[in-house]
Amino acid sequence: MVTPADRESAAVTEHLWFAAFICVALAAIIAYFRAWWYVLPIILILLLLSFLKPSRHYPLGWVALLLAAIIFYYPTMEPPAKTLPEIKNTSVVGTVASIPRVDEERTRFVLTTDQGNRYHRQYQVVCQFSLPIKKGDKLWLTGSLEPPHQGGNPGEFDYRKYLYHQGVYYLLSVKKADDITKIEPAGGWQGMINSYRDRMLQGTKEYMTSQESAVLRGMLLGDIDDIDPQLYDEFQNTGIVHLFSVSGLHIGFLLLLSSWLTSLLGARRSYRLITGIALLLVYGTLISWPIPVIRASIMGGMGLLAYYSGRPQQMLNSLGIAGLLIIVVDPHALFTISFQLSFLATWGLIYLFPLLRQRIPYSGLAVDALLVPFCAQVAITPAIAYYFNLISPVSILANLLVTYLSGLVVMLGFVALVFVMLAPLAGICLFAAGLLIEMILLATHFCNA
Repeated sequence: MVTPADRESAAVTEHLWFAAFICVALAAIIAYFRAWWYVLPIILILLLLSFLKPSRHYPLGWVALLLAAIIFYYPTMEPPAKTLPEIKNTSVVGTVASIPRVDEERTRFVLTTDQGNRYHRQYQVVCQFSLPIKKGDKLWLTGSLEPPHQGGNPGEFDYRKYLYHQGVYYLLSVKKADDITKIEPAGGWQGMINSYRDRMLQGTKEYMTSQESAVLRGMLLGDIDDIDPQLYDEFQNTGIVHLFSVSGLHIGFLLLLSSWLTSLLGARRSYRLITGIALLLVYGTLISWPIPVIRASIMGGMGLLAYYSGRPQQMLNSLGIAGLLIIVVDPHALFTISFQLSFLATWGLIYLFPLLRQRIPYSGLAVDALLVPFCAQVAITPAIAYYFNLISPVSILANLLVTYLSGLVVMLGFVALVFVMLAPLAGICLFAAGLLIEMILLATHFCNA
């Protein structure tokens, strides 16, 4: 016979990893802000719980975890110096660590060096010209180092804080093309990834209009350089600019496509699992593993393992494990907008969706299809309002209109990625994706109006 105590214990275990993530995240926040005055009240509350319910919820364990995490994070979350000196005409050798953003007038990328000083391990390089470089290229540069601009007005984007959470403390400004020399091009695995990515980008330009190509590359690869600024503003105003942030939405559609294709081919369960995880690894590598994709890939991989092994899926625990792995490796990820939006949207689907669904008397796929984007949008609305000073009621309508269209676009884009060397098949997929993108643009114009 199952007792109430057994049910409570099962509920605690079901959410154990999520609670552990909250505890460790709280420790990271305390260490980052040096907010020691919060530690004692939290410990007292947990100890009080241990006396009120001595056999439940393990409060002493949470106290130990909180203190251990604070001690762990304290040296890694050391605040940067308030002022950093400018350094003129310095020469640096390093490797391109990010996918360069290139337009007609500027080139921007992160450069990793071999220097031991934390202020000089990475630079955000800004070139005042177009530069044909790739991730993994080794460069010699001459330029000026200066600290990034710090936002001061309410709602103003704090570029210095943004770069600090990326481990970057200096901008390296390069004025002339003669001040950069490519010492060694990217080779090996990274060179292959670069070539494959370039072939995909070229394919979109061959089979789609320039606007369709720019939107697809933004949705599939996070490459927004060629999107018209006015069109980007429309996506932002209607609250669907997240389509250009490669995230859990993309991973979900990728796994859906993988499951459908392997089922169609009659593959065994083990092969379906291997195929799904392999596609996650290839796609993540292709787009340089942004934080939302890391989170979604961990959850997706755990979900696949649970599904194909016949074990129950504990989505909230999976979210907690993904969050824990990310902030243990990179605690600064907790303070990035991309992590917070991705985490909140997923929490909305896991927690809000079943909560609202059981209160709606109507059944059917149509209700679920409308409720899924609604819950995700509701969950991220407070964060969007805080960071962008923007509350757009029309964003819920816009998301309902474009979420599933964008899913079809992403899946067609994935197929084109796989068959990028088979021009006819890739071309058919890209043409169909272009038609769907036109429908998304119409919906965006309508909502923006």
